[in-house]
Amino acid sequence: LSIFIPKNIFRYTDVNSYPEQAISFLKTLPLSENIFNEYAWGGYLIWKIPERKLFIDGRMPSWRKDGQFIFGDYIEIIEAREGFQKNLDKYNVKIMLLNNKTIKDSALRKQKMERNNDFISFLRKYRWLPFLNTYSGGDIYNELINSGWQTVYLDDVATILKR
Repeated sequence: LSIFIPKNIFRYTDVNSYPEQAISFLKTLPLSENIFNEYAWGGYLIWKIPERKLFIDGRMPSWRKDGQFIFGDYIEIIEAREGFQKNLDKYNVKIMLLNNKTIKDSALRKQKMERNNDFISFLRKYRWLPFLNTYSGGDIYNELINSGWQTVYLDDVATILKR
């Protein structure tokens, strides 16, 4: 069993790229609503809003729950892989705190893969690279918007969506 870990998942996050302005908005939302947060922001959020239960932080890549790899669920969601909505339902996620860079990166990655899919299909058809795997993720922001989520907060660093 192998798992694809996206490039930059452990990237260094400078102080100007933390969701500092979004914190005050998050404090207005009910604590009972589960939040999905960016992996790189977990420690910062624990520091700034310790009362809020988070989806993931830097300690969690090794955590398992009932034999399941929670970090794998995080990857499926953040990359909007097919069926990612089932994980949002499983964890009863009502709030998404996304880095605007992630939104931009996922949209660009999806566009690139869509352009390359014809070529990859051609290679597979003629068995030149039968082992070639295509990226099966999507654009997380647009996937959420298309399934009824609403953007409730936006600044230069972060976007918050709610179901």
